[in-house]
Amino acid sequence: RVFRKIKKLHYLIRAVRPTFIAINLQEIGGKDYDMGLASTVFESIIQCFVQVGYWTSGPLANFDVKGEFTALGTIVFMKEKFVDRLRVWNFKSQSFVPAKDMKECDNVERFNTFCDHLRIRFGAKKSRKGYLVTRWMIPKLWPAFSLVNVHLIADESNLVSAMNQFPGEYTIKRLRALSAIVDAIQTSPNVTAFLFGDFNFRLDLHHFVPWLSKM
Repeated sequence: RVFRKIKKLHYLIRAVRPTFIAINLQEIGGKDYDMGLASTVFESIIQCFVQVGYWTSGPLANFDVKGEFTALGTIVFMKEKFVDRLRVWNFKSQSFVPAKDMKECDNVERFNTFCDHLRIRFGAKKSRKGYLVTRWMIPKLWPAFSLVNVHLIADESNLVSAMNQFPGEYTIKRLRALSAIVDAIQTSPNVTAFLFGDFNFRLDLHHFVPWLSKM
């Protein structure tokens, strides 16, 4: 199913031909932390774009599953004719550098240099959830902007959560985590941030269902 979606993505890109594309992924590697599968998916996506004239950042993902692993990934594409002007934020040097420099890094170095990430713990339970940030700009054309890939915790049981009082335990945990993420990315006030991902929001069914029944 994943590869069917990649094929559809290929057709869409050929039709629309956008200048800049960012794809944010969650649960890469799955529950078993299978980064071999993740590499295959990344490579399939890359081939879709390279064939039609795009430069790629390469996989921006945590391949060090023994460390503070966050199952998040981002991959960026830019039309080849514009890539010489594209800049990416180097979190080690705290400066913008030519995006083409990314190609000289292996997967681990690229992730550690051009990404900021954090695995968010929800109590004592081990979690792959968290956020991943990359930052981009084109001097005198695009001001600096951050792409924030977010994945928040899901409820243990949607049925139980629907029956209990709202907001429940997991809703409060998600709110606190999202607030912490927003606080973390606000350290650069002149940088616009775009948040994407799986926020695992849940509706307040005690109010939503009666409202819906009246429609």
